[in-house]
Amino acid sequence: MELSRGKLYSHEPPFANYLENKVVRELIEDRTLHRRERLVVSELVWLRAGTPARTTKQNARIDRAYALMDQVAQDAKLQAAKRLELEMAQSKRLGSTILQFDHVGAMVSERLLFKDFSLKVVPKQRYGILGRNGCGKSTLLSIIAGRVLPTYGHLTLGKNTAVLEFDQQREKLDQNATLKEALAHHGDYVSINGQNIHIASYLEKYLFSAADANRRVSTLSGGEQNRLLLAKLLREPANCLLLDEPTNDLDVTSLAALEETLLDYMGVVFVVSHDRRFLDRVCTSILAFEPRSGPGMGESKIEICPGNYSDYFNLRAKLDVLSPKASKASKKTQEKPKDGKKRTRRGFKEEREFQGIGTVIEGLEEERAVLHREISEGQIFRSDRELMQAKLERLSALDIEIERLYARWQELMDMSG
Repeated sequence: MELSRGKLYSHEPPFANYLENKVVRELIEDRTLHRRERLVVSELVWLRAGTPARTTKQNARIDRAYALMDQVAQDAKLQAAKRLELEMAQSKRLGSTILQFDHVGAMVSERLLFKDFSLKVVPKQRYGILGRNGCGKSTLLSIIAGRVLPTYGHLTLGKNTAVLEFDQQREKLDQNATLKEALAHHGDYVSINGQNIHIASYLEKYLFSAADANRRVSTLSGGEQNRLLLAKLLREPANCLLLDEPTNDLDVTSLAALEETLLDYMGVVFVVSHDRRFLDRVCTSILAFEPRSGPGMGESKIEICPGNYSDYFNLRAKLDVLSPKASKASKKTQEKPKDGKKRTRRGFKEEREFQGIGTVIEGLEEERAVLHREISEGQIFRSDRELMQAKLERLSALDIEIERLYARWQELMDMSG
């Protein structure tokens, strides 16, 4: 479901279908506006030429001409305001090495998150960071930002390294300040790349109006606060950008503008995001927090995978197929009964499983209904984003497990008791 300029549109999946429909609709709107503008020109010529004695028909044409002008002006304003114009301040000196990780590791409350992470970070690299909740993704960003020291190893910053951080909690925004106070500390101008831009013009680049300059940050929606945070951060020159869930609350058009800006960025980007399409579009490498097997329960190993999310996903699928555990599981599922015949009758264990599987399915479906209700109410999206993500992942796992249990129930049902 797409909410755009006060109208609601529905699209059939997949997501690419929505993007295509949106582009087609915008092209039609552009052509319609162009035709209306040509019509306005002809009506203006008629009006300026003067009209003979006013008749009812001529008065109606005059009214239509003015109504058309108003409509064209309104449509043109909407067309001009629908594109986010991001401009990023560029660091004058990038340096050949931005960061150097040497066997870096981190512990939180005596729990080891990761260790032995080594990486030399050079300009024009964009790293997507993946992993389960609590594995250490945000801790890694905190180490790069300098808020947390690594428990093990060393992180060396380049001579010209300057770090900027976009955090999903928006802690860098003073909720009591006005937009003008948040962006222009002195006077009415914002300085970026050596140029002074008036606060009204700078706000318009981020889809705000000039009148919004005196609005309080606390009155902004989640998406507006994210755009304001981008406007605040991107005016500062830096060569290392940290993005923690930057896609939350941004509409697709704004996301596209952010993607284009990051693709042109000369520095280094580290981004944590659950938006796979966004990671596919911008990333040159993936840092994946993979769980270690063995006694170090909860510990992760950071794997470095060249390419975007799809490259990582395909590589991960191939490794899973080739792993010994996967091979054993595959052989086990392919094993046939010793007599070579398909089981047609439930044994003792199958009968017990058959009697209890309905209760298990019922319990999981009740849990799924509760999760659906909590998510649909929306309060959790505003109060605790990590808990929200955990519930979404649990909901996805429940769907898979319930589907598997129904298939197993059907299989047992086909056997005679």
